[in-house]
Amino acid sequence: MNPFVILTGTFLCLGAGVYLSFQIVPVEKAFRQCKALHDSRVKKFSTQFEDIFYAPSYKLILFLVLLPLVIGGIAFYLTKNLIVLGIGLVIGHIIPSFFIKFIKARRAAKFDEQLVDALMGISNSLKGGLSIIQALEEMAKDNAPPLKDEFGLALRANKMGVPLEGCLQILNKRMNSEYLELMTTAILVGKEMGGNLIRVFSKLVSTIRERKKLKDKMKVMTFQGRFQALIISILPIAFTMAVYKMDPHHFDIMLATDIGRVLLIIAGVLFIIALILIKKFSTLKY
Repeated sequence: MNPFVILTGTFLCLGAGVYLSFQIVPVEKAFRQCKALHDSRVKKFSTQFEDIFYAPSYKLILFLVLLPLVIGGIAFYLTKNLIVLGIGLVIGHIIPSFFIKFIKARRAAKFDEQLVDALMGISNSLKGGLSIIQALEEMAKDNAPPLKDEFGLALRANKMGVPLEGCLQILNKRMNSEYLELMTTAILVGKEMGGNLIRVFSKLVSTIRERKKLKDKMKVMTFQGRFQALIISILPIAFTMAVYKMDPHHFDIMLATDIGRVLLIIAGVLFIIALILIKKFSTLKY
C-alpha cells in the first residue's frame, strides 16, 4: 500500500479521535470553570492580604493558588496512589489559610507590643492639652505599621462622620486585642462619665504591662506541654514514613483487611483527641 495513503489515513484517524474527544468531553466548559476557580482564589487571597495591609507579589498569590496541584502532583508522583493524591490536594488547599492566619497572628502580636508604648504617648498628649482624637492622630503618626495602619483607618472613618465609639468598636473587631478592648472601654467610660482620661490612661498602662508580664510568664510555664504536643504530633507520622521506607508492604495487612482499616481509623481518632487534650491542658486562661 502507498505510504502516503497510510500517513494520510493515520492523520485523519487522529483528527477524528481528537474531534470526538472534544465533543464527548466539554473541554471548553471545563477550562472556563478552572479559570473561574483560579480567578476566585486569586481574588480571595488578594482581599485577605489587603485586609491586613499586606501587599504580596503576584508570584506568591499564584503559588498559593497552585499549591494544591503542586502538593497533590508530588504526592501522586511519589506514591502513584489516588488516595494520597486526594490527601495532597486537601493539604494544599488548607495550607494557604494557615499561612494567612499565621501572618495575622504575628501582626496582632506586633500590634499589642506597639499599643503598650502607644498608650503612654496618648497619656502624654492628653497631659499636653490635646483632645482624645488629636492624641490618637499623633499616636498614629509616630508609630509604624500595623498600629499606624489600623488607627489610621479608624481615624479616616471618624473624619467621614463615623462616631469615635463606632470607629473603636470596628477596630476591636478587626484586631481582637484584649489590650485594645481595655483601651476602648476606658475611653468610652471616660467620655460617658466625664472622668479624668489622663489618670485613666496612666492606670491603664500599668495594668496592661502587668498583664503582659503575666502572659509572658504563662507562656514560659506552658512551653513544655506545647513542646510535648509538637513531638507527639510529629512522632507517629515520622515513624510511619520510616517504616514505609524500609518495608513498603509492612502496612498492607492494615489496609487490606476490614479489621485493619477499623483499627487505623480508631488510632487516628484517638491521636486527634490526644492532641486536643494536650493543647487544652497546656493552655491557661488569665
